[in-house]
Amino acid sequence: MANHTAVQDMLIEANGLRFTVDTAGPAEGPAVLLLHGFPQTRHTWRAELTALAAAGYRACAPDQRGYSAGARPDGIDNYRVELLVADALLVDNAGALRRAMARNAVPETDIDAYLDTLSDREALDAAVNWYRAMGQSSIQSSDTPAITVPTMFVWGNEDVTVGRMAAENTADYVTGPYRFAEIPGVNHFVTDEAPGAFTELLLDHLAEHG
Repeated sequence: MANHTAVQDMLIEANGLRFTVDTAGPAEGPAVLLLHGFPQTRHTWRAELTALAAAGYRACAPDQRGYSAGARPDGIDNYRVELLVADALLVDNAGALRRAMARNAVPETDIDAYLDTLSDREALDAAVNWYRAMGQSSIQSSDTPAITVPTMFVWGNEDVTVGRMAAENTADYVTGPYRFAEIPGVNHFVTDEAPGAFTELLLDHLAEHG
């Protein structure tokens, strides 16, 4: 049986830098990211790593930017808070994103495929800009005309981000042929959670309206 409480040190690359990281705990356990301050290092978390691991958590304690030998870029500008935050996300193997998708029943192989792109700091930052830009567009919902083309809304009825009311009320904005397709037992990421279900619906929709 694996000793999950044993602390392992490893090198993790993020944002073009290489961080020294101590980890402990089962890989499938809930992640806990431990970030030190000045003038400490990852050593400050030595007791917490084993205690968290024994409790079933996956603990990760990196030497942060400037502390890891492979993560010491020149210039004060390279130590801005937003860069430290991005480091933390990526050193944790984009853990927040990974856990969010895992809670939504996205298979591990698919999560790895998505994070293959989003583990790059510039890619993650650009992707999050979609949400940062919300509310700043010159196009407002009141200015958007009704949709007249054939439209299909596919919704998993366990979606925790789009509730039933929002999903069903989408019909109010469509004047063309409209179909609301509900998939039982599926969360937000339909194509990952129920491979093939959307494919059949799409082919039927195109055959009818193509």
